This record gives sequence, C-alpha cells and structure tokens, in this order.
Amino acid sequence: MNWPSLLQNVGVFAVASGLLAWLIKSLVGQSLKRELKVFEAELAKTHALQMEEVKNRFTMGAMSPMAEIAFNKHATFCEKYVSQVLDTLANLFREDPTLTH
Repeated sequence: MNWPSLLQNVGVFAVASGLLAWLIKSLVGQSLKRELKVFEAELAKTHALQMEEVKNRFTMGAMSPMAEIAFNKHATFCEKYVSQVLDTLANLFREDPTLTH
C-alpha cells in the first residue's frame, strides 16, 4: 500500500465516520423529540384531570349542607355585628355633642 492510497482510504473512512455520526445524532434527536411530545401530551392530560378533580371537590364542598350552615351563620354574625356597630355610633353621637360638629 502506498501513501496516496492510504490517504485516500483514511479520507473515505473519515467522511463515512462523519456521516454515520451525523445520522446517529439525527435519529436520536428525532426520537427524543417524539418522546418529548408524548410526555408533554401525557402531562397536559394529567394536569387537566387534576384540575377537574379540584373543581369537583370545590363544587361538592360548596354545595354541602355544612357549607350552607356555615354561610348562614356567617351572614347572621355579620348582621348582628353591623347592628351593634350602628348602635354604638348612635350612642356616641347622642352622648358626645362634639362628634356632631
């Protein structure tokens, strides 16, 4: 084997190796892209299911008898509180004439 043919063989090997490396990189990249798309789709589906579950729990909680009782007690408390505040203000204005100026 002489030097020119050796250099030619090395050159062919180098080009073939480069093409093979590029092909492997391309195939691995495509595979990873497909897997990423599948993962993203599964993640979106899981997120949608979890959000639906949270909405269902919230709806069930808001419609429960205990929620209605708690709301009614809160409304009663607010009505009594506002009534007491208004009575207190009326007493202050009645007993201290400097507040009316």
